Amino acid sequence: MPTIRTRNQRLTDAIEQRFLRAVEEVRRQVENGDDADLFQLETYANILSFMYRNRYLRPRCRKPYSTELRDRVLDAYNAEDYSGIIRLTPEQFQELAEILGRAPLFQLRKTGDPLANIKIQLKVTLFRLGTKGISIKKVAWVFGCSVGAVHSYTWRCIKAINNLVEQFVVWPDIEEKLEILKWFKENKGFPHML
Repeated sequence: MPTIRTRNQRLTDAIEQRFLRAVEEVRRQVENGDDADLFQLETYANILSFMYRNRYLRPRCRKPYSTELRDRVLDAYNAEDYSGIIRLTPEQFQELAEILGRAPLFQLRKTGDPLANIKIQLKVTLFRLGTKGISIKKVAWVFGCSVGAVHSYTWRCIKAINNLVEQFVVWPDIEEKLEILKWFKENKGFPHML
C-alpha cells in the first residue's frame, strides 16, 4: 500500500494533468472563436491551490503517547536493567551524552530553534540500535515521539559518533599488537588473531 505522501502526490499529479487538459481545451475553444468554458478550469485551479496550501488532505488525529519511559522510568532503573534497554551503564551513557553534546550537530538549528535534549536523542538512538528488527514505529511509541523524530535522532547521533572516530579509535602500535596476538593465542587458542 502506498504511503499517504505517495497517494497525495498521485492525486495531485492526476489533478494537474486534468488541469492541463482543461487549459488545452480552453485554448482550442478560443482559437476556434467559441466562448471558452472557464468553469472546469477554475475548479481544477481551486483544487490545486487547496492541495498546494495544505500538507494534509484529511484531518489529523493526534495519537496519545507518553514520555514517561524516556524521561522518568529509565532513570529510576538499576544499572543492569538500564543497560539492558539502553546498552550502556548510566555512567557510560552520561559520558557519551556529554561528549556528543559538544558536537556541532547538537547545537541550535539554522532557524535558531533548539534541538531536542541530547539525552533524549541518544536514548532513542541506543534503544533503536540495540534492538534487533524493531520497527521505527515501535521505537516512537515506546519513547513518546514521532517516527520522523526517531529517524532524525538516530542519524544525528550516528553522524556525531562517526565524527569522533579519529579521536577515540586508534590502531595499536607494534607492542600492543604483539600483546593482543599473545592474548588471543593463550586465551582463545587463535594464533595470529588481531
